[in-house]
Amino acid sequence: MKGENPHPWLILGDFNAVLGSHEKIGGNPPLLASCNDFMTWTNDGDFVHLPTIGNELTWTNGRQGRHKILQLLDRAICNLELLGFYSSVSCSTLVRVSQITIPFLFLCSIRLVISLHPLYS
Repeated sequence: MKGENPHPWLILGDFNAVLGSHEKIGGNPPLLASCNDFMTWTNDGDFVHLPTIGNELTWTNGRQGRHKILQLLDRAICNLELLGFYSSVSCSTLVRVSQITIPFLFLCSIRLVISLHPLYS
């Protein structure tokens, strides 16, 4: 994907992958090959994982006790052009509306440059 689209873009959703064991609580450890594939895809594309404000672990299997699993599966990934285009970007989790997933809110603001016509300056 690197270089295929020079415009700012963002992918927000469930990637069904974690970067490492620090993004999972409960259950079996994540497969190292899967973590490496996700990290390689991210690095090869120069993609940026936007930090998320709120719940760090966005997915649960809905179980309780020792069978409960929490993971960071939902995330916002963008290209460097998006960070250069907007003056600020942020991603936040909202109140969980289902037992399994959590909604996201992505906010951005654009730089506004105002220049006066020479006649009025």
